[in-house]
Amino acid sequence: MKISIITLGCKVNQAESASLERRVSETGHTLVNVDADAYIVNTCAVTAEAARKSRQAIRKVQAHGKPVYVAGCYPKIDKTEMETLGVTPLELSPLSELLSSSGEAGGKPAKRSRALLKIQDGCENYCSYCIIPFARGRCKSLPIENAVAQVERFLSEGVKETIITGIEIASYGKDLPEKPDLSEIVREIAAKVPKMRLQLGSLEPRVITREFCEAIQGKVVGKFHLSLQSGCDSVLRRMNRRYDTARFTDSVTLLREFFPGAFLSADVIVGFPGETDAEFNTGVEFVRSCGFDHLHVFPYSPRPGTKAAEMDGQIDKSVKKARAELMRGAEKPV
Repeated sequence: MKISIITLGCKVNQAESASLERRVSETGHTLVNVDADAYIVNTCAVTAEAARKSRQAIRKVQAHGKPVYVAGCYPKIDKTEMETLGVTPLELSPLSELLSSSGEAGGKPAKRSRALLKIQDGCENYCSYCIIPFARGRCKSLPIENAVAQVERFLSEGVKETIITGIEIASYGKDLPEKPDLSEIVREIAAKVPKMRLQLGSLEPRVITREFCEAIQGKVVGKFHLSLQSGCDSVLRRMNRRYDTARFTDSVTLLREFFPGAFLSADVIVGFPGETDAEFNTGVEFVRSCGFDHLHVFPYSPRPGTKAAEMDGQIDKSVKKARAELMRGAEKPV
């Protein structure tokens, strides 16, 4: 069978799609971009705009008249919409069973120099703008020995760099009996697979302590993506983020101390409900003071089912667009 996989959204979705691609190849089926016998759309629904793009991708492949199955967050939070679209969640589909059985002949995964290792799923932070805890559920961590085995397999396939990712990797291990933390899994992988170059995915700033930096120093590359979201404390409180700008500054300072010359990037949301001009300007100045090498700036997009979508003070799209451009200007000059 010829199968096409379309991926939207975050690195976790990319990691899950890579796992699906492996299953397709290992069960003797063929990955294709066009003229497939079945399509899998790995969806994102973190914002209303992401959900719209997922619907658009689903309808586009439905035009081929072949079976379409959906994975990712969208089918987990809106089953009625899936029925309206006439698609089936992948785990409930006959294709899921097919990918668990043997195909005509075992295939080989495509060679790659970089791989994504998903060590964790789920989130329990319940930020006021985010639907992900409702879609992904509670924290679920990959045991360290399983993670090591996957990285050893990556190395055997010629992979040179592994990006350690998850929905909220700062929560890694809290659900496991031994309660290992993120630094422990990094140390174990580095010790057992020393030839593999390791990079961390998006980090919640509270995980970055002096002890954490000491534990991972020399074991991961100096490239870090931080989940900031706002550079204004009053906005962070409305977002239900669990740190303030002072704590975030500590994280940046520690990373630069232990990883001199580190490349630092961050996510920032502008136009959050109730964000005043003064709050926005405070945020811009804080972001500028951090000296980020790159910024991912997102105009706030209301997601039905979240607290923020019901907040007063929703901001006009034109204002959010203008603020996004101004915030992008706070990135460190090249």
